[in-house]
Amino acid sequence: MALRKKQKVLILVAAAILAIIAIVCYYGFFIVMWVTTPGDGELRPAEKTYFDSLRTVYHSRRIWRDPKYFISDTSRKTEYAIIMTFDKSPAGLETDSLKQDSLRLEAFKIARHAYFNVVDKSPKFPEYDVNFSYSDLSRDYNFTFKPEELEGSSNNHIGH
Repeated sequence: MALRKKQKVLILVAAAILAIIAIVCYYGFFIVMWVTTPGDGELRPAEKTYFDSLRTVYHSRRIWRDPKYFISDTSRKTEYAIIMTFDKSPAGLETDSLKQDSLRLEAFKIARHAYFNVVDKSPKFPEYDVNFSYSDLSRDYNFTFKPEELEGSSNNHIGH
C-alpha cells in the first residue's frame, strides 16, 4: 500500500514539474522580451497630446513615432519620424501633383510643430520625417526635413 502511495506522489510531483516547465517555456519568450526591452519607449505627454490632435484632424487609423526606444539618449543620432496610416487616400492623390504638394505642406507643418513643441529642438534628431501611408493605394508618401528648413521657414513653406 505504501508503495502505491509513493508512486502516486511521484507521478504527481513529476506532473507538477512538467507543468511548471511547460509554463516557463510557453511564457519564456514574453518574459525574455519584457526583461530585455529597453526603457524609454513610452510616448511623452507632449507627444501623446500631439498625436491625439493629429489623429483627430487627419482622421488617421494609427499614428506612431520612430525611434521607438532610447528617445532621450542624445548620443544616438537618428531621424525623428511620425508615421500615420489611413484606410483611404484623398481622391486623385496618385496623379495630382497639387495634392501631393499640399500633402508635403501638411507634412512640413507636422514636422515643424514636432521640432519646436514636441522634441524641443533636440540635437539628437538631424532629420524629421513625416510618412503618410494609404492602405487602398498600398503606397507611402514620405517627406524629410532638416532642422535648418524647419527653423528658417514660416508655416507656409513647403520645404523645398
